Amino acid sequence: MRAILAVLLFASAAWSQASIQILSDSIQVLVGRTMTFRAIVRDAQGNPVPNGAVTWATNTSGLATIDANGLLTARSLGTVRVQARSGSLFSEAAIQTIPSRVEIAPDRISLDVGKQQRFTATAFDANGAAIPGVAFAWSVLNYRLGTSQVARIDTNGLLTGASEGGAMVLGTYNYGDVQTGLQ
Repeated sequence: MRAILAVLLFASAAWSQASIQILSDSIQVLVGRTMTFRAIVRDAQGNPVPNGAVTWATNTSGLATIDANGLLTARSLGTVRVQARSGSLFSEAAIQTIPSRVEIAPDRISLDVGKQQRFTATAFDANGAAIPGVAFAWSVLNYRLGTSQVARIDTNGLLTGASEGGAMVLGTYNYGDVQTGLQ
């Protein structure tokens, strides 16, 4: 009987805190687009507080900005932390800003052993404009997605042919801020 009473008291204590919840339609937004956030402020009993005043912010205005109504505008690639405050209450949600597409050039080459070819990658926003300042990491894989010995690529995208065979060149953008659910 004491164990059951302790569990009930613990569950009751969990609801004694007021809270704020951030809602959005997605966890990703294209650079150059907007998305709207809502916040639900709850009282100590878990009931929504009508017209609970919320102040919005992001952790970096270089990646995205958010206005007083919760409208976020994505400016560059990264993981953005959207913050909502209501009095002493605080909540945070992670959103990933993504490109509409990435182009790697050249898209296909034939390279002799010992010869070199520079690769470039460009990320584009929702309007088709190149996103400035995106640094790509380079790698070479065989067609079975394992590491390849047929070529080497340096940090600047310079590929050097090492032996005969075929391979894929990958340009990858590292978001740097790992969040559960964001790949």
